[in-house]
Amino acid sequence: VLEPTARATVSAKVQVSGYTSPEAMLEINDELVSVQPDGHFSTTLNFPVEGLGIITLTASNRQGRVQTEQRLVYVQF
Repeated sequence: VLEPTARATVSAKVQVSGYTSPEAMLEINDELVSVQPDGHFSTTLNFPVEGLGIITLTASNRQGRVQTEQRLVYVQF
């Protein structure tokens, strides 16, 4: 994950981007996200309330291997 950095202070709308395996199926906070041929992904999340926000990224491949990463951020309007 390139952005946001861990424990970053973010606004209600936060850009999440990074790289994964080009063949991976990626979900961020339970929403399917497109992965480019080079493995890059980018999406915008909306946090409805201030405080601690959790970004959960789950990547899975065709062999059934699943990897999950969580990123904590502080949401401030």
